[in-house]
Amino acid sequence: MDVVAFGRHAAAHPEVDVELDARMAARGRRGGVVLEGRLAGWVATRESLPALRVWVTCRDDVRAARVAQREGTDPATALAANTARERTERDRYLGTYAIDLADTSIYDLVLDSTAADPATLVAALLAALGSRGAGRPPE
Repeated sequence: MDVVAFGRHAAAHPEVDVELDARMAARGRRGGVVLEGRLAGWVATRESLPALRVWVTCRDDVRAARVAQREGTDPATALAANTARERTERDRYLGTYAIDLADTSIYDLVLDSTAADPATLVAALLAALGSRGAGRPPE
């Protein structure tokens, strides 16, 4: 099942998202973890988890090119799949949780990966962690 098909399945079965997000929240409450996912910041906020909430964005065409390279397809196909997935997820999360993924106001840090290399993104993340007194990760 690809991500678009999974999105349609989850839209028809909201219990899928509810279960996955409950597991994420439970793991987050135990601490010492990086939570990753489109709703991770929202889960951390709603569960009052001590967290640095980070959203990474990217221009659609660049993201499609990256997906196409990773999955061995063409950028137009990847862009169409990304668009379908985002539409399905937006509808699911609005319907299930009243969460609009376009609302980044809950995030402590929003990074744009369109032109930034991974080292630049990591430096911004570490600076944000350091300013919170979270210390540095082990080297």
